[in-house]
Amino acid sequence: MLDGKYSDDIGKQLCSAVAEALLPAGWTSYDNGLHGIAQRYFLQAPRMPQAAGDRLLGGKLGQRTPESNPPYIAYFDEVELATEIGHCFRVLGRSAEAAERGAVEGLSIEL
Repeated sequence: MLDGKYSDDIGKQLCSAVAEALLPAGWTSYDNGLHGIAQRYFLQAPRMPQAAGDRLLGGKLGQRTPESNPPYIAYFDEVELATEIGHCFRVLGRSAEAAERGAVEGLSIEL
């Protein structure tokens, strides 16, 4: 990306894409005990939207609206999040918590 040749428009799109990847990469690094690498990702995360001229992406998640989300994530709502949390409990072998989470959310989670 640094040495590539592309238009300003493509460059901004690339910066936005990188910005969206930096936060999950930072949290993954943090969760794996790689705190130095996580810190680098977290420091770069707000800089990329600025370079892309994407103020909404660089802004705080409470200022975003469902309509402003990228199309590829439009399906992900509160119910989907609850389902994913239930699946995580199941994978961790915490079936009771998975079932409890599903009951609270009114979901059916296969155990």
